[in-house]
Amino acid sequence: MAKKTEKIIYWDTCVFLAWIKQEENKRDYLGDIEQLLRDNRAGNLILVTSQITRVELWRTNLDEAQCKLLDEALGRSWNIVYDVDGPVARKAHDIQTKFAGDPDEEKFPETPDALHIATAILARADEFHTFDDGKNNKKAKFPILSKTAHAYLDRLTICKPRSENRQLL
Repeated sequence: MAKKTEKIIYWDTCVFLAWIKQEENKRDYLGDIEQLLRDNRAGNLILVTSQITRVELWRTNLDEAQCKLLDEALGRSWNIVYDVDGPVARKAHDIQTKFAGDPDEEKFPETPDALHIATAILARADEFHTFDDGKNNKKAKFPILSKTAHAYLDRLTICKPRSENRQLL
C-alpha cells in the first residue's frame, strides 16, 4: 500500500480514456486532468489504478502514441498499478454482495467497477476519479458518481477529476 505522504488519487479507466483520446465530451475536465498529471510528474500526488484499467483500455484500440502516453503515466515509480489479488477480489465481492442484498439499492456494481472501487479502498485513496454516472451506456449501469461517501464503499470520496491547482488557460 502507498504511504500517506502525498495525495493518493485513483483513476477509473474512463479518466485515462478521456485524457488519452482527448474526448470532446469531457473537455471541461481535460484541464483538471492535465494539471493532475503535472502534479503527478512533480511528485505531489500518486496515481493509483488497477490492471483492469490496462485491459479495458487495450480493447479501445489505442494507437502507438496513445499506448506510449499510458505506459509513461503508469510507469512512474511512484504510481501504483495494482494486480487483482485475493484481498481485492474479496473486497469487490463484499461490495457487490452488500449492494445486491440491499432492497433500497436498484443496481450493484458489475465486476470491473467493483474491482476498481475495491482497489481504491485498499490503496487508501483520498479520492476516486470517474465519469461513470451509470448513464453513459445503452444499458443502465451502477452509478458510481452518486455513491460518494457511501457506507458500503468505506466512505470513499468519489468525484469527477478535479485539481486544486488548475491553471486557467
